[in-house]
Amino acid sequence: MLLALPLLVACPGKNKDKTDVVTTDDLPSPSAKLSVGGVDPAFGSANRVFDVEVFGTGFQKGATVSFSNTDGSAAHVTDESSIGVTVPALPVGIYDVIVKNPDGGKGILRRGLTLKDGADANACHNFTIYFGLDSSVVDAGMRPQLDNLATCAKASGATVRVEGNCDHSGTTEYNLALGQRRAEAITRYLQGLGVSPQKLRAVSYGEERPVATGNDEASDAKNRRADILLQQ
Repeated sequence: MLLALPLLVACPGKNKDKTDVVTTDDLPSPSAKLSVGGVDPAFGSANRVFDVEVFGTGFQKGATVSFSNTDGSAAHVTDESSIGVTVPALPVGIYDVIVKNPDGGKGILRRGLTLKDGADANACHNFTIYFGLDSSVVDAGMRPQLDNLATCAKASGATVRVEGNCDHSGTTEYNLALGQRRAEAITRYLQGLGVSPQKLRAVSYGEERPVATGNDEASDAKNRRADILLQQ
């Protein structure tokens, strides 16, 4: 005897859990991590309104820029790595450059903008370049500061001393070598812009001169750096 089996018919639109269906339209679009790498120009006159360009990654349309506790104006996001903004008339000082995205993300370049009085605004100034983990590559966002430095150093005849530093990762020997590579990466860049090799000094302190002593990533990031000192 043959048994009659029920016929199962799939009905479109039924018995399908939509939560199991993922299309490319449902996936969040990738976005670069927000960071602020440099400002051009990085030096300016106090008590004067002027325009700068902020460089970094992950900038969103509608992002705002502030200088420590003072908002800039007319911020215009050119693309995810560049923002044009007007610096208000601020007193003499060194200012953090802060970018805030509409989604709440925030990036800070510590001591990114230096304002001086009058004729001293065009003088050469010391500053710091930061590096990624285990890297001696000069970030593109930092290059405008180095471009300004090269122009200033050539005009003034100052000697540029670059001191490479590291976080506490790695051995003492490795960190000394990494710090030297960081310092030499900057002196090579400056030499390529016409600064005389006789005016450039590259040294390494490895992990011996930390500016932050915490055992967290934020502290390590501050120590992965090269300090640039101008000597007349």
